Amino acid sequence: MNDSTRHQFVALDLLRGLAALMVLLVHARGDAFVEFGALPPDQRTYLIGILFGFTRLGQEAVLAFFVLSGFLVGGQLIDKSRRGTFDVRIYAIDRMTRILMPLIPACILTAIVDYFLYATPPHTIQLIANMVGLNGLVAPTLPHDIPLWSLAYEIWFYVAAGAAAYLFARRVSLSALLTFAFALAALSVLGASYLLCWMLGAATFLMLGAKRSGPTFTGGLAVFAFGALLLELGAESKSFTNFILLPDAATRIMVCLGISMLFPFLCTKRAAAAIEPIRRPAQGLAAFSYSLYLTHYPVLEMLEGIFSKADALSVRSVSIFGLKIAICLGAAWLFYL
Repeated sequence: MNDSTRHQFVALDLLRGLAALMVLLVHARGDAFVEFGALPPDQRTYLIGILFGFTRLGQEAVLAFFVLSGFLVGGQLIDKSRRGTFDVRIYAIDRMTRILMPLIPACILTAIVDYFLYATPPHTIQLIANMVGLNGLVAPTLPHDIPLWSLAYEIWFYVAAGAAAYLFARRVSLSALLTFAFALAALSVLGASYLLCWMLGAATFLMLGAKRSGPTFTGGLAVFAFGALLLELGAESKSFTNFILLPDAATRIMVCLGISMLFPFLCTKRAAAAIEPIRRPAQGLAAFSYSLYLTHYPVLEMLEGIFSKADALSVRSVSIFGLKIAICLGAAWLFYL
């Protein structure tokens, strides 16, 4: 993408940054407070219930990452394949540096936390597996950096998409075909429904410039809200009895469909102009959102030994909650730098 296109995609930068913040809020709130149902009866108000419900949207935030990744990376592959400019070596180097350079030190940070705070350093094979996207396949995800589960998906999305783009260029290559098949096999073990979410984002790239992006945006918000409601009602909770209307995979697809329907409007000049006053903060937040996603969980694990979980809302507990968020943001920014 050229500079003008990147400028036009500032709304997506804002969405990516907000998704990373949401994941942080979900985990920080879970570390700082007990479940809503365990709060004192006088604090179980509708307002506090809404706030606690809002900080449950971690699944939706991760799905937003998947759809964004499909749109930005998959869409770029579609564009280059159509124009005949796809270069598999440039693509591989770009994806490996963007994903692995932050991921590897984040895994090392988590291993240090495991060693010094919990005296349970991960096995070498488990550590290496998490560094290269094999967690969930040959070893478990590091227990003190749970968000790394999604990185295994992202890496195999990129492998499958790169192999597919190479084959689409009408190049006869047994190695590319085998790579594509192996990536699909890995994703089938991890959970194929997430691949559909990524592909949905990639397919949305073809809708750029389509008419009636405004009504599509409004419809997307409605689909997303309904899907998120079903996803949360179906999730386990100690505060209410879960209610499952659709299978999880179908609900996730609904959420991703709603998110993808937002993109045609968010990528218009009209949307970029509306967000122009906060363009720099949005781009700055997006720039270190990946670092925030990778590092916030082990940082929260370090803070857990200092601050105990509060069983009620108070000035002190809310202040500690805010302090945890600030520390995670600061640590992620330093990690990014």
